[in-house]
Amino acid sequence: MIQMSAATIPSTERKLITWLQSNNEIKKHELECFVAMVTPAVAQLFLDTGAKNRPLKKLIVERYMRVMEAGRWGLTGEPLILDYDLSLRNGQHRCAACIRSQVPFTTVIIAGVPPEAFDRMDQHAKRTCADVFSMRGEVSANHLTACCVILWHWEKNRLCGWQAGHHVPTVSELEGVLAAHPAIREFRKGYADRAHGMKCSDAALAVCHYLFSGIDRVAADLFFAQFTDGQGLAADSPIRALRERLIRDSIRRRNIRLREVMALTIKAWNAYRSGKPTMRMTWRGFADEEFPAIAGL
Repeated sequence: MIQMSAATIPSTERKLITWLQSNNEIKKHELECFVAMVTPAVAQLFLDTGAKNRPLKKLIVERYMRVMEAGRWGLTGEPLILDYDLSLRNGQHRCAACIRSQVPFTTVIIAGVPPEAFDRMDQHAKRTCADVFSMRGEVSANHLTACCVILWHWEKNRLCGWQAGHHVPTVSELEGVLAAHPAIREFRKGYADRAHGMKCSDAALAVCHYLFSGIDRVAADLFFAQFTDGQGLAADSPIRALRERLIRDSIRRRNIRLREVMALTIKAWNAYRSGKPTMRMTWRGFADEEFPAIAGL
């Protein structure tokens, strides 16, 4: 039976701490449920309860920190969960992020959950950014999300050191990217079906087209039209060199990395804009060559 009487709904940090300290344990089969503001001091109190939790994951804490610092956390309805003796059983990453960011957050708190239920927590499927975009009516939400992820790394100047699983943007950060770059939807459409026939990241090509268009839309459209079609290109055309490089990798069944696709495409664009003849398109990687900048951007 969930108890939600006014007496069990703390409204300030002092009241919440007093409530936690005065209730050493909750009766079995009874739950206390309330909404409270969790400050860094309260979050530390929760983490000090000594409950056995999984090790903190640094990347998750960092993602939560960014959302809290941006003021985007809000009341999600996902509770912090305490067991009979008020030991924290779910919510340690949120509490750690609160402490690290020094930003309080409002949350539902449920106390009195049986400790044996801990093994069955967090078994649900995680809602991804693509899920959120799809629910909002976005077309090809997975592809659009991939474009937004690349743009997020580009804006953070992290693309040159991007590794899978590192510096993962949050859903709210990707929503912010889409709000700041709504035109990426238009560019995404042209690369959703791999009309170019090459085994490489369509999202990377779409983002390059979008970024190049910020310099010269007509030239960017012509560059990628010739890249897709491949007809009538001179032997020393940088577009032809780019196509041949990517086709060669596709024939070898080499799935070229996203960063490499972008580096090669940027180099081809820079050569195309400057009129530089190019027979071979190469990029030696971070150890031997810096990630190229887009000339004029």
